[in-house]
Parts: sequence; structure tokens; C-alpha cells
Amino acid sequence: MKPPPNFDYWLPQWMERELWGPNKMSPGMRARMLRHSAYMNKGVPTAYAGAESTVAATPDIIKFGARLYHKHS
Repeated sequence: MKPPPNFDYWLPQWMERELWGPNKMSPGMRARMLRHSAYMNKGVPTAYAGAESTVAATPDIIKFGARLYHKHS
């Protein structure tokens, strides 16, 4: 079977994502990608370097986090 014209073996059709690309992402996803891009290109801002959570990882906090995660996932 011969591939269709302009078929790109390095980007086959099954890898293309209809939901990705300009104007096809939710605002939340765009914000996360911008933050990630800034981090990858510029690193952690000096004001946040070495920052630690102010919330202790107690069993109650972990359970609360799990409930919150499952509620919003």
C-alpha cells in the first residue's frame, strides 16, 4: 500500500492531535503551558528559589489533597 501524497513518516496521522494547536486549547491549559515554557526557558525566579511548602505533609493533609484531587480530576 502506497502512502498518500505529502505523507510525513516523522509525523504520522495517528500522532496528530485535533485538540492541540493555536486556539484549540482551554485557557487553563494555555496558562499552564506558558508557565512551563517560562520555567524551561528562564528557570525558577530568584524570589522562589529554594521555596518550601508551608503545609506539613501530615496524613490528614494528604487525605484532604487526595479528596480535592479526585473532586477536580
